[in-house]
Amino acid sequence: APIWNPNYSPSESTPVSSRAHSPDFDRRVSIFSTDMTLKEKVLSRIDSGDKFFSLEFFPPRTKSGAINLLSRLERMGEGKPLFVDITWHPAGNPSGESETSSTMIAHSAVRYVGLEAMLHMCCMGAKENTVDKWLQKAKNFGIRNILALRGDNPFDDTKNDFEGEGMKYASDLVRHIKEKYD
Repeated sequence: APIWNPNYSPSESTPVSSRAHSPDFDRRVSIFSTDMTLKEKVLSRIDSGDKFFSLEFFPPRTKSGAINLLSRLERMGEGKPLFVDITWHPAGNPSGESETSSTMIAHSAVRYVGLEAMLHMCCMGAKENTVDKWLQKAKNFGIRNILALRGDNPFDDTKNDFEGEGMKYASDLVRHIKEKYD
């Protein structure tokens, strides 16, 4: 299918805008307008022999670090990575509202920089209701890709909302995602 061009309407050949054609804008729009999953994009690139790369970032600990990272994401996005990985930073409240949380960094990469993001999510010791809050927030923020990981340290049980069995393995998180969010 042809790449969508913002300067032309689908029903006519008259320009909708006099704005010059912007390949970068087209790239960003095409990321959001496609129904391809990240897995399909990767497999398509492999099948076609096209080279691709991704970038991985660890969330910063300070607000100024977050601003610096977003600036770098914008600049590095010009190299057209297929996606960016954002690691799960357990010490920094990874699903929190602060600008340094893993989820907010991934959200900013998607919403403000126009990059596809894969959010790492560690589940060791986290209960289903807590994981559901994380996943729902990611979904609401437009993050469609989760890398399910066990994690090195158990989740702080004082942050879990309800009693119950905590997840022990990444496969528990994968199963939960497939059952509730697939």
